[in-house]
Amino acid sequence: MSDRDTDAADAFDVLSDASRVAILRELADRTHVVDESTVEFSDLRRAVGFDDAGRFNYHLGKLQDQFVVKRDGGYAPTAVGLKAIGSIESGTYTADLEPRPGTVDYDCPACGDQLAATYENQVVTVECENGDDVFVETSVPPATAAGSTIQDIVSFVVGDLQRDVEAVADGVCPICSGSMELEHFERADDGHLRARSECLSCWMAAELPVGALVVRHPAVVSLYYDHGVDVRRQFLTDLEFVGARGDAEFVADDQSVVELTVGVEGDEVTLRVHEDFTVETT
Repeated sequence: MSDRDTDAADAFDVLSDASRVAILRELADRTHVVDESTVEFSDLRRAVGFDDAGRFNYHLGKLQDQFVVKRDGGYAPTAVGLKAIGSIESGTYTADLEPRPGTVDYDCPACGDQLAATYENQVVTVECENGDDVFVETSVPPATAAGSTIQDIVSFVVGDLQRDVEAVADGVCPICSGSMELEHFERADDGHLRARSECLSCWMAAELPVGALVVRHPAVVSLYYDHGVDVRRQFLTDLEFVGARGDAEFVADDQSVVELTVGVEGDEVTLRVHEDFTVETT
């Protein structure tokens, strides 16, 4: 067990009391980071509903200095405190929505039929009902799914997955915001040229087709947009260049640079992806 594990456990222990969560939520609702406003002790105590000032002060003291800071005669949440309350408000720890199945307006690239989706236990699964292919299986917080149709949820997933891939392409871990390091390019058994990367801080690892790393490059976005397609609203599997097996090739002897051509109705753009994740048009 590391010091990091102990520190994290201590932080969760501080928030294990409902009174402290209520204090932190009230501060997040009543203060503003931009103008650095604060809430006075007496106002905060009344808002949370404490009659005993001593008991309230005890819980407020437990939140300092990690989750709450005192300044200018009042109290405000820290950046860590805001992250913590944001995680709570997402419903990740408290909400349990009813399962939500249905077909969605996305087609299977293999058979052309509409894909089916299910939202259950905070996980969205998108698959083809004619086979065993699962195209997406990812988590969605209850705050996003509440009041949304299964189509709305899947539409969110499409953009969210692309944002995660874009983060990886930028060298940022979508889980912990640590640095992602490209390990190597390699030709997989199925013919795809893939880029494997790992986070230097957490367990996250990604093995993506090279095409996925350029989906949100301005040259690719504009090329598709000129032909009436917004790539930001497409499943990665719907974009031919992401799944193509022969369109990406090594252009350096040490296999540190890959070249990829993206084409739409006769128009093309060629990009080079370097081992440090940088992308350039040629």
